[in-house]
Amino acid sequence: MDEASCDRCGAELPTEPGRRLAWSHHVQAGRPGWTCPACTREHSRSIEARLDGQWW
Repeated sequence: MDEASCDRCGAELPTEPGRRLAWSHHVQAGRPGWTCPACTREHSRSIEARLDGQWW
């Protein structure tokens, strides 16, 4: 997947800045990426499980 799409489902990142607010930006293995709102909701437990313990 490229930077302009969801890393999980491939949905295209909106070009309107206000619509990007619902998307999650992340860096994994040094590579920046995006996750769409639907995938973020569906996979929120696994996303939170990968957070560093100091985050909590």
